[in-house]
Amino acid sequence: MKMTCAILLLCSIAPLSMEARAGSGGGAISQMLFMPNGAVLVYLNSPLSGLASCSTAERFAVNANNDVGKAQLAGLLMAHANRRPVQIYGSGQCDAWGDTESVSYFVLP
Repeated sequence: MKMTCAILLLCSIAPLSMEARAGSGGGAISQMLFMPNGAVLVYLNSPLSGLASCSTAERFAVNANNDVGKAQLAGLLMAHANRRPVQIYGSGQCDAWGDTESVSYFVLP
């Protein structure tokens, strides 16, 4: 019984600890860089917080080589073109561009 409780506790805490290492930021998109591997680097006009340890830059990355990334890019381009603020939440990983946290999802407030 104690073992079952310990496993359930660990399983319920694990997602929280992973989420705590993911970065976030909100504001207007100030710049977008389109890289040769299909990654798009997104800069906001306000500071980011809690970036993943792999991220050494104040920006987020989108992998535009897949359908999810293309959908994210379309939304971010629309927000940038219309000067709408965004709230971006990172994935905690730097898989689209080595030193930049990838976008998990974003909100158009």
